[in-house]
Amino acid sequence: MRVIINGGRQETITKSDLIAQGGEGMIFRDPGYPRSKALKIYHDPTKARARKLEAFFKAGLTLPDSVIAPMEIVTDESGMIIGFQMKWLSSKYSKLSMSFKRSFCNDHGLNTKTKVEMFSGIGDDLNIIHHQGLNIGPGIIVGDLNGGSIMISEKDLSRAWVDVDSWELNEKFPCVVGTQLYLCPELYGIDLSKSTPFKSEHDWWSFTVLLIQSLLNGVHPFKSGKHPDYKSVLTRAEHGVTVFDDDVGYPKIGLSPDVLTDELADTAIKILKRQKMGTFPKDVLRAYGDILTQCHSCGIWYPATRNNCPGCTQKTMLDSSMKTLVAGLQVVDLIITQGRILHYQKIGETLYCIADESGQLVLYTKKVGRVAEQTMMNKATPPGARFRFFENSMVICPDPSAQEPQLEIYEVGNGSIGLTAETTTELLSGSRAMFGCSPKRLYRIAGRYIMCGERVGSNLIERQVMQVFEGQTFFRVASESFSSRDIILGCHREFDQLNWFLIRSDCDGRIFNNQSVDLPKLESGESIADVEIYFSREEVLVIRKTRKKGIEFVRLETVSTEDGSVKNSRIVEVSNCPWWDNIHNKAFSLNFVMHPTDDGIIKEKISDGNTMDLPGTDQYVTSDNKLGRFDRGVMVVKEGSIVSIEPKKTK
Repeated sequence: MRVIINGGRQETITKSDLIAQGGEGMIFRDPGYPRSKALKIYHDPTKARARKLEAFFKAGLTLPDSVIAPMEIVTDESGMIIGFQMKWLSSKYSKLSMSFKRSFCNDHGLNTKTKVEMFSGIGDDLNIIHHQGLNIGPGIIVGDLNGGSIMISEKDLSRAWVDVDSWELNEKFPCVVGTQLYLCPELYGIDLSKSTPFKSEHDWWSFTVLLIQSLLNGVHPFKSGKHPDYKSVLTRAEHGVTVFDDDVGYPKIGLSPDVLTDELADTAIKILKRQKMGTFPKDVLRAYGDILTQCHSCGIWYPATRNNCPGCTQKTMLDSSMKTLVAGLQVVDLIITQGRILHYQKIGETLYCIADESGQLVLYTKKVGRVAEQTMMNKATPPGARFRFFENSMVICPDPSAQEPQLEIYEVGNGSIGLTAETTTELLSGSRAMFGCSPKRLYRIAGRYIMCGERVGSNLIERQVMQVFEGQTFFRVASESFSSRDIILGCHREFDQLNWFLIRSDCDGRIFNNQSVDLPKLESGESIADVEIYFSREEVLVIRKTRKKGIEFVRLETVSTEDGSVKNSRIVEVSNCPWWDNIHNKAFSLNFVMHPTDDGIIKEKISDGNTMDLPGTDQYVTSDNKLGRFDRGVMVVKEGSIVSIEPKKTK
């Protein structure tokens, strides 16, 4: 594709320059400045988009440095405006929504104290943004302020505002979409593309939702918890029923509301219930940050005015409930760590687990019928590292976002761990390192090929599997021992198309059969927000979380491991099925998926969506747990332990 930047510089962008895809357009590296600038090219470049960009440049705005604003207009060879140039963000930036996840926060030093500083800065930015645009209207409105509107650096927690071209400049140039979870309820049901209903107070409402969700590690004011009458997020928001209300059962995930001060919680509640309009008071947020103290036991930050640490109290209550035996079930401890679990993987009858204990890596190995064994690695925990296991080997990728990610291969067994080999892999452009492991083999990308490697002594012997697109191939490998063959499912990005494939090896991992997979295409304006893949012996479950006009959907397809054919296909609207909000951490077997929720485990039939609760599991499971199978029970992976829920043994 030939493009012209700022009316002069001509560049050719190819599919290898692609960084990301969205509902509105594609993001490419700027070939002239591949390490500092990017180009957003619209799928549908219209005159309305062109006029809005021109107005943006003519407005004479003075925006914060954190705003990734349009820098230069991009046209095609005919002179039609098709996009713009902007600052390039490295793959070390993550969505603000990652601050809702405890593991991400632990990896990158993001705690309640630093979150207060981060949101104070976001609030300062928002004030400046709202007071811009005096030449074109009363002020700029972000409009679609959500967990993906702001990126945060994993290196120094600096922030970056993105999707700036969607902001509302004035009545001529509206923000045409809003994300349901963060859209002020008085805007529900309005066609945003045909009116300009957004006000600055609506941005502050969205800001408040994000603030609370971040400070409470994922507790959404209207999505989390359970109300006896109002079942959906939208209904609760419309009625102003927050998670803090007495008639809402507080969820078991995230942090206790007692980590907030009464003043901060009261301010947030008044804004969320629309009893208070306008700016979130900076002095309230600052005052909260000033009195935070850290618990020496669990590390949680909480107001010094509290008599006890809310984190310790919450953990004690959850731990005590785990000891209750109901509905013929019992909880069996598989692995108990002294820190937090970073990765687990079951190969045959062996369960491997890597934990971070006081900043050091510790390996746990558990075989069916035996006591778990612990091995100290004498290696500092790399923040954000990824781990995999194959045969008697462990693979560590210390920095998955590095330009050339390193892979360290260790031999594990007999109570010792030793580094035996090192290699590299490639990035999915705009994302992270691509590699995976079957029970016997390591798969990585080298040059333009997926490579299959087996360890022979201290050497990694490899062979080519299939040719890939440079920086544009994504894949996942079946990590459990379903059969003697290895199964891989992935896709190649080719501009705005995703070409899916299935790879099957022979028993020896020497011959590979590649087949195309015809997943249903996305609709116009629909974009992928997240992908997860689960394997079983007969089927692969492909989950694509998508977004269209501010509404989130989940596309579910089961793919045959024999011929790559799509056996079942279904679309779910997330607001109607909240257990699909998080598409990760589930257990999958033939046509059934198990969801961890705060009300226990929900078992769902993929083909028709019929669900059933597993009785008694509400005593043991929360929505931030991970599920799997081990021996005769359902495996539940918690922050620092792995347990199995099994039928109670009878005498």
